[in-house]
Amino acid sequence: MDIFKDREVSPHAHNKIIYRVMQLGERNCGEYIKEFNECCRGKSLAMLMCKSKYEASQKCIHHFLNDDNVALVEKRWVEAGRPRKVNWEQLLDGIEEKGKAKLV
Repeated sequence: MDIFKDREVSPHAHNKIIYRVMQLGERNCGEYIKEFNECCRGKSLAMLMCKSKYEASQKCIHHFLNDDNVALVEKRWVEAGRPRKVNWEQLLDGIEEKGKAKLV
């Protein structure tokens, strides 16, 4: 019995897609994340003192990890026949470029 047969994307696949899109964002926003981490080092009130760097890193990641991109990857996954072994390059194609274009 498949309790998720009415859903196009299972919760497990949805979580895996979010994880992959998040990794893409982290790879492309590493500079912002590194700046935030360096700012926080040795500070007890880091979130208050480094708020602008935190917001910059989150804004950058959001260019990649957002509802539109997740929905696009889910749509591509369904169109590919919901494969167990996923070609992530094919599913994530174009998202990196779209995210980078928003950064400029």
